[in-house]
Amino acid sequence: MFEILSFKSGIFDLIMCGFSLRDSINMNLALEEIAKALKKDDKFVIVDLGNPDNFLKRWIVGIWWRFIVPLITIVLVKRRGLFYTAIYTTYKRLPKNREFKRILSIWFSKAMFRVKMLGGVVIVTAKKRKHIIKNMEKTFI
Repeated sequence: MFEILSFKSGIFDLIMCGFSLRDSINMNLALEEIAKALKKDDKFVIVDLGNPDNFLKRWIVGIWWRFIVPLITIVLVKRRGLFYTAIYTTYKRLPKNREFKRILSIWFSKAMFRVKMLGGVVIVTAKKRKHIIKNMEKTFI
């Protein structure tokens, strides 16, 4: 659970999340906890699902996660492939990429935000922000 990390503040040089941040209940709180666990000016790397800003791209990516990926995995690994139907549920809860960038900017600076697969996958490298921006803290649930 990202929202309550049991680490001391400022102990990690690097934190990486691979296809997991999307499962946080409250993304803003999760990012705050991750930022707290990082040392001053250290890095946070994310590889995760993205939610394209463009409607057509969002629709295509939604079809991919809702139908194509589950179908491929069911063919390849039979019943265990049903697990991948849950990806679409988390995809639908994600903020659009533009909003995700804004949420990241609250806790992190110098974020390199790259999108792949029409914006359906994001790769982010960011540094811990020295000073948290006040009045931008919007909770994402």
